[in-house]
Amino acid sequence: MDSFEENPGAAEAAPTEEVSLTFPRELWPAAESRTDVELVRLAGLFCGRGASIRGQKRLVALAEVRRNRLKISEDAYLARLQSDENEWSELWGLADAGPGDGFFRFPAQFDVLGQLLSEMTLIAPERRLRVLSAGCGRGHEAYSLAMRLAETKMAAKGWEISVEGTDLGGALLAGARRADFTREEVRVLTPFSARRWFSVRAAGWHFKTESAPPVSFFQSNLSDAGSETVRKLQGSYDVVFCRGRSFDCPDRQIRRLARSAVSLLAPGGILLTAPGEIWPERNDVSTEERSGLVYLRRTSSDAKPTPFQMPAAEPRRKKAPAGREKPSKPEATDPRRESLLQTFEETLPADPDEARDVVLELLDQDLSAGVLNPGSLGLMARVEEKLGRRESRMAIENFIARWSGPDGK
Repeated sequence: MDSFEENPGAAEAAPTEEVSLTFPRELWPAAESRTDVELVRLAGLFCGRGASIRGQKRLVALAEVRRNRLKISEDAYLARLQSDENEWSELWGLADAGPGDGFFRFPAQFDVLGQLLSEMTLIAPERRLRVLSAGCGRGHEAYSLAMRLAETKMAAKGWEISVEGTDLGGALLAGARRADFTREEVRVLTPFSARRWFSVRAAGWHFKTESAPPVSFFQSNLSDAGSETVRKLQGSYDVVFCRGRSFDCPDRQIRRLARSAVSLLAPGGILLTAPGEIWPERNDVSTEERSGLVYLRRTSSDAKPTPFQMPAAEPRRKKAPAGREKPSKPEATDPRRESLLQTFEETLPADPDEARDVVLELLDQDLSAGVLNPGSLGLMARVEEKLGRRESRMAIENFIARWSGPDGK
């Protein structure tokens, strides 16, 4: 969506005073004013969206439409975005509810999915299917999946099928749970499907949830691979639709999104992205093609222990005098830190840039706790070594040596 229709009754926005940009121009090439720069900065800070040139232009256009509808100044709207997280849902909702969204968007993907699932009924050891719509918006994709799954052989054979949708915006998810849509939105379906899956109500056309596999929704940020929600759901889904989520993301955010989305798949699970969407290559997925459509599949592999999963060697201790031995207390571990350390070891061989991002997260954790952890700095030295920057690696190691002191403490 590159253009947006403004509210005809909205007041014309006051011209914005042009001032010199505080931040380097190359970071926000589409920003033309101080308020544009602040808008893009807040979007990256709160949502991790809108960092590409295309995303910046779309974000500025969306904000202008939204601000005109509210009839408030630019500064007042920026203050509203900082104080009310639901306003971000309203803002992104203008994009997610635009002409690019709707039932059975990219229909060829649903057709291929139906073929793959029919084959799965012949070989799957369990009669259970769990599907996720990542970035579900108001629920068009999630309910499209429910309709298609109800027509597969799985449903006829009594499979346990569930569809889940997730998004950042609470307001969008509230609309998805209501399952109310306009006549225009339902018009893309055949008359038979419309009568089968929707009932007419005063608020519009309501999806008959009782006639389809169960559909549920939850709020999350799938770009955060270390979040508790993502960690709990790792390996849970047989199919993940994550389409178009990377179009507005910076490169660093795309790598995180790809890692999170793939981690949610069970071995052999299927991941579908939007046509034209290019994700970074990964060792844990394979690319497949069916009827001219490309999708990704999670490769099955035996998990190998990393150095952080293997038990550490017991240090030698002086033998305490008899009668004075005290039981040792196990040190508390931070699950999020352990997860980041494991991710670092997995990504360093193939993607040092991604490994550096993981180290930055670890350093941010250290600084938030008010400590400087030489172990985290040591990981950054390994990244520099992997990238062939020996001088940088030596500088980091010299700093660690000087900071730790002669006794290494």
